[in-house]
Amino acid sequence: MRGINDSEERRPIWMRVGVSLDCTAEEAEVIMSGEGADLISEMIYEGRFSLDGDAYVPDSVVEEYDAEYGTNYGAYGADEIAYSL
Repeated sequence: MRGINDSEERRPIWMRVGVSLDCTAEEAEVIMSGEGADLISEMIYEGRFSLDGDAYVPDSVVEEYDAEYGTNYGAYGADEIAYSL
């Protein structure tokens, strides 16, 4: 992976990323109940996850990116930009 250069322009890209969380039975109950937003954020911050699923940049985000930065990634015809991690 490329090194980070603080002088380079940064461009945020919103994407969906498939992960598995390393959680206790109690934490799993909180997450599966639909009340785990803060817990999920904490687990990700602590590094208690692994990238292991599909990831993609939705078509609407590609269109917004193209409009914001004058690029033409949406012209490739894909509904989304997808990766298998």
